[in-house]
Amino acid sequence: MAALNPNNQQQADKRIIGFDCEFVKPPPSEYIQSQCPICLQIIREPYLVTCCGKKFCKACIEHIKAIKKPCPTCNGEFSSFSDKALKQSLYSLKVRCSHQKDGCEWTGELRQLDKHLNTDPQPEKQFEGCNLVEIDCTYNCGDQCQRKYMVIHHKNECLKRAFSCEYCHNYKSTYDDVTNNHWPVCGSLPVPCPNQCDSTIQHQNIDSHIADECSLTTINCDFHHVGCAVKLPRQDMPEHLRENLLTHISLLATSHAKQQDETTKLIVENRILQLDNDNQERYFKMSLIALQTKVTRLDKLLTTSTAKQQADIATLVEENKQLRMNR
Repeated sequence: MAALNPNNQQQADKRIIGFDCEFVKPPPSEYIQSQCPICLQIIREPYLVTCCGKKFCKACIEHIKAIKKPCPTCNGEFSSFSDKALKQSLYSLKVRCSHQKDGCEWTGELRQLDKHLNTDPQPEKQFEGCNLVEIDCTYNCGDQCQRKYMVIHHKNECLKRAFSCEYCHNYKSTYDDVTNNHWPVCGSLPVPCPNQCDSTIQHQNIDSHIADECSLTTINCDFHHVGCAVKLPRQDMPEHLRENLLTHISLLATSHAKQQDETTKLIVENRILQLDNDNQERYFKMSLIALQTKVTRLDKLLTTSTAKQQADIATLVEENKQLRMNR
């Protein structure tokens, strides 16, 4: 009878099905049923069905039972139980490694195959077993590779391997974090000049390089402060200075003369301001003297007025007394 699913290794539920290997010496089929009718591999944990007596992998037949399907071979209702005798017979037979076609020469009893393959190792045992088995990276980077290449993967390829920044020597993390998150902000990272001047500069020195060193940065002529409006890449400026020496001397002379005129004008204005300040100070002093004189005069008048008022008050008091006595 044809197998129900010849492509079982692609099953979505990823059940542990039969052994994918070959016998060193095939068992006599008339005495031992070695192949599971569902997965077409050597039976793992043999289970016997009651309807037709066929044997299946435990995982294969229990899946059929779980989805409430009939027996795959006779289409009848069934129950199943472990066939320990078949397991003992099968598991003692010699088999070759599942990777014999790739060069593994291991042979041993079927019961030893899983240990030899070690397909899902604990981290401390990841290098034990067949070198041709593909295993998951123990740093959980998501990659798989053959066991014999895992050391190389850990050292040179794994994105989650321990890694230190080779430029600043301070940041330590994983390769993925250092290269994707740290390097874009690392001040010591060598980067090409944005002007493409063929220089490689530390990231933290880019601004100073462009401002002070880069041969392709456009800069003002050294004589721009006296009127030369030329702007050129820094590498072309020496030639401009050589070819325009007379022009620059003329600009300097004109600028010097203009500065002298402005200096003379400033000197005159300063003298005028100084005279104005002197006059203002003199006027202030005179005003202060006049004010002090006026205050003194008013003080004298106030003193005299007060004395007279006091005398008048005394006279009035005396006259008031006389009037009272005459009554």
